[in-house]
Amino acid sequence: MKFSKLIKVRESCRDFDGSRNIDVDLLKKIVKEGGIAPSASNKQPWYFRVASKKEDVEKLRVLLTENNVNTFLSQCPAFVLITKTEKEAPIDTENNFFRNMSSFDCGAACSHLILSASSLGLSTCIIGYFNREKIGEFFEVNEEEETLMVIVAIGYAKSDEPRAKKRKSFDEICEFI
Repeated sequence: MKFSKLIKVRESCRDFDGSRNIDVDLLKKIVKEGGIAPSASNKQPWYFRVASKKEDVEKLRVLLTENNVNTFLSQCPAFVLITKTEKEAPIDTENNFFRNMSSFDCGAACSHLILSASSLGLSTCIIGYFNREKIGEFFEVNEEEETLMVIVAIGYAKSDEPRAKKRKSFDEICEFI
């Protein structure tokens, strides 16, 4: 699929098909393609943890849907946690430079991952609202060495029909100077 079409059809899935599992080799391909994202100074400050075993996915769903949030994840067959493996450096106020791009780099890796999944016929949803402490324990994240960034839900959508996109106009998001 051409990139321009891919970015137009990719959307956040809110209705996963629970009857379809994802092959582990396909998940590996998606994560590998997420990991080839560009990063500042080629530091690659990300780490991926994949939950795809049925018992782990069920436990994770319980944690992610606590307090009646993220309930659409009840049928999602796999999740990828992305952590940042670098702590943010302070801004160099003397020279007015921002010296650490690791959060942006993790965003690029996430974008590569979700676009890879879409190109392979899977759907995704980036989850940012979760209990950091419980999710960190579940994935055995050492918060002294890593920072939880996002969880990406991955599965097959029940419907292949894309929703109409609601986006700001070009003039609202861009200015040429």
